[in-house]
Amino acid sequence: MNILNILVEAVITAVVLIFALLPHEVAHGYTAMLLGDNTAKYQGRLTLNPFRHINPVYAGWILGGVILGKLIPALSFLTSIMMWVGFILLLRPVPINPGNFQDPKKGMAITALMGPVTNLVIAFVGMFLWVLTAKYNIPYIGGYLFLFFQLLVSYNITLAVFNLIPVPPLDGSRVLFAFLPSRYYFQVMRYERYIMIVFLILVYNGTFDLLLDRGTANIFKAFYTIVARVMGL
Repeated sequence: MNILNILVEAVITAVVLIFALLPHEVAHGYTAMLLGDNTAKYQGRLTLNPFRHINPVYAGWILGGVILGKLIPALSFLTSIMMWVGFILLLRPVPINPGNFQDPKKGMAITALMGPVTNLVIAFVGMFLWVLTAKYNIPYIGGYLFLFFQLLVSYNITLAVFNLIPVPPLDGSRVLFAFLPSRYYFQVMRYERYIMIVFLILVYNGTFDLLLDRGTANIFKAFYTIVARVMGL
C-alpha cells in the first residue's frame, strides 16, 4: 500500500467519524430544544459545522493513529490507544439542562434516545449507498466510495450500539434510569463520572467486545437483508 492510499484512507476514516459523531450530538440538542431546553441553541451548538463541536487535538490523535498504524504495524498497540482516546474525547458534548424539561427524567430519556436513533437512520441510508457502489463500480474512485460507505454504516451502527449500553453517562442509561424512582435516579447521576471511568477501562480490556460485536453484526445483517430485498438482489 503506497503512502497516497494510506493518507486517503486516513482522511476517509476521519470524515466518516465526523458523519457519525456530529449528527448524534446535534440530534440531542435539537430534541432538547423541541422539549423546551434551548441551552444548545443559545450556545451555537445546533450546527453540523465540526469546528463548533470538535477538539482538534484529539482529531489529530485519531488521524495520527490511523496513519502510524498503517505505516508501522508494530506500533498497533500504541496507535489503538491514540485512536481510542481520540474517539472518546473528540467531541465536546452538546449542553443540555434537564431542569428546562417539564419532566426532567422523561425529557432526558427522549433526548438521549434520539442520538442512537439518528445513527441508525444514517447507517440504513448508508447501506443503500454502499450496496449501490458495490453494484456499480465507478472507475478510479469506486473503491474509495465503497470504503467510505462501508465505514459509514459500520461506525454509525457501532456508535448506536455502544451508546445504548445502560451505563452512565451513555444514552442507554438515560433511557433505563427514567424508570427509576427520582431519589435513586439523581443519586446514580452524581457518580456517573466515576462509573464512566470504570466502564471505559472494561471496554478497553475487551469485556464488552462480545456484546458490541454481536449487536453491531446483527443490525448490519438486518439492514443489509432489508436493502437487498428492496433492491431485488
